[in-house]
Amino acid sequence: MKKNYVMILVMIFSSMSLWAQNDGSKLTLDLQLRSRGELREGALVPKTEDELPGAFINNRTRLNLGYVKDFLEVGLSVQHVGVWGDDKQVHKDADFGVHEAWAKMTFGEGFFVKLGRQVISYDDQRILGALDWHVAGRHHDAVKLGYENAKHKLHFIAAFNQNKENVHGNYYDSSIGQPYKSMQTLWYNVSINPSVNMSFLFMNLGAQKIDYGLGLPKKVQYMQTAGSHMKFGVLPQLQATVSGYYQFGKTASEQDVSAYMLSGILNYKFSNNISAKLGTDYLSGQDESEELTAFNPLYGTHHKFYGFMDYFFVSPFADGYKPGLWDTYIGVNTMLVPKVSLGLTYHYFQMATDTYNRNDNNMSYLDKDLGSEIDLNAKWNIHKDITLTGGFSFALLSDSMDVVKGGDSDEFQYWTWLSLNISPRLFTR
Repeated sequence: MKKNYVMILVMIFSSMSLWAQNDGSKLTLDLQLRSRGELREGALVPKTEDELPGAFINNRTRLNLGYVKDFLEVGLSVQHVGVWGDDKQVHKDADFGVHEAWAKMTFGEGFFVKLGRQVISYDDQRILGALDWHVAGRHHDAVKLGYENAKHKLHFIAAFNQNKENVHGNYYDSSIGQPYKSMQTLWYNVSINPSVNMSFLFMNLGAQKIDYGLGLPKKVQYMQTAGSHMKFGVLPQLQATVSGYYQFGKTASEQDVSAYMLSGILNYKFSNNISAKLGTDYLSGQDESEELTAFNPLYGTHHKFYGFMDYFFVSPFADGYKPGLWDTYIGVNTMLVPKVSLGLTYHYFQMATDTYNRNDNNMSYLDKDLGSEIDLNAKWNIHKDITLTGGFSFALLSDSMDVVKGGDSDEFQYWTWLSLNISPRLFTR
């Protein structure tokens, strides 16, 4: 079956390339081969004394086909993702998947519609991101309507998901598909001047559950997320970025929602080769009210934030804890030599909300200190189509982290990785 996918793609590409020779259209074919080896000795979930390290090499093989003719643009991306060794040597099962398959039609004066499976990524990818760090990435099945000119961008996105072609009813089980039944998103971006850029986002998500007592689907519940992302130049060398989002509505379990997050970052450029950053991210946690007050960053690229060891929002807290997070960090990036860059970031983690220790009979509050993490990463642009990246991270965690996340804070927690990305353009016409 895998071979069939590839053969179909080759046949489509061959026929389209012959067509493109005569009709003035543009056709491109890009290949990505990305392998990443990781040694996990406390990444995602802190380790205990008796746990052995995890090691593996994952791989992404992705083919991207692009076609443009007049007002029509088409994108197709197929990929095979996995870990070295997870396939048999003699293997015939279908494991090629469609990452993207969309058509975009432009109607002059900046209006367009984009329909199909697509990556949806906005601003700093805090709420909606491509998740390119993950071997598979992230996509949505949706329609996007938009208007864009030199200063303004307005997008409306809508999605409606089902598990199958139903004969009766339209219950959707999000545990085996997209994480929502329906989604409507409005995003507006304005570039006021070269130094000031602002975005506003509103998202409405619909989800439902089964009433196991009656054996029937419950009513669809809707949760909303609204907020803004702003970048502005304070000085020629100093840029500030601020974000804020508020969540309200109801969960699929009919729980009222009232949660928020705030973020602020200062970036200072000392020279063309050295820059520094100072920032803080605050995501509310669960308080003692009956409402859900723990903020959910939804479908963002979480690995980009909150430390590279992915303790927060990439992997869940333990035992139902939802303490939120206050992450304060400082970092520096430098170009050591042409084509080689180095980054170093220190994170200090705290719980955002007062949280009881459920293991204590007296139900005392936990210390909010969760510990700290240092991330070191390097990048070498070997060739325009070849990039080598790698990193080393370690964390010094607290007793409170043992409770809300697991593991043993007395153990040295670390993680190291090395990735080779080869992404040539194979064909363009």
